[in-house]
Amino acid sequence: NEHLETVSTKEGLSKLERLEMFKCKLRKFRIPASWTSLQYVNLDSNELEQIRFSGALPVLEILMIRGNKLNRFELPEGFKSLSQLYLDLNEISALNIKGNLPELSLFQIRENKLTEIPITMLEGSPKLQALFIGGNNLPEALQAELNGREEENLLPEVLRYQRQMKAGPPQK
Repeated sequence: NEHLETVSTKEGLSKLERLEMFKCKLRKFRIPASWTSLQYVNLDSNELEQIRFSGALPVLEILMIRGNKLNRFELPEGFKSLSQLYLDLNEISALNIKGNLPELSLFQIRENKLTEIPITMLEGSPKLQALFIGGNNLPEALQAELNGREEENLLPEVLRYQRQMKAGPPQK
């Protein structure tokens, strides 16, 4: 589908479980609120500048939107089954995750333009085991701790940094 540029999404398709539209030329995409049976979405390697979720996807487990042109990413409440979220290789500088992601175990957002850690998202994801966040414009203090390991799971370093920021600067 390398020439596919537009797709009209309509209500209905309430039993759709899997959506694979990768390596197309999509610029915008909307997932209707009625697609509540979706368990897997792959929109990798498009030209997406905008993705919109019209409602919750309560059984969605895997969401892949790597290699696009997103500069912001918003996820409404109601993604209680999401366990893997891949947003690598975009231009994301704004991340807005509403609600908790209680099943999230893997989050990849490498090579974007984030300047801060999505702390509230991390706190709302108690099962998170792996965070790949290298290649962003993160705070200098955190960058120093990462020590050039952009391709690795950086969750321990990010959690340590978060604890340090909560504690405040060392007392003299």
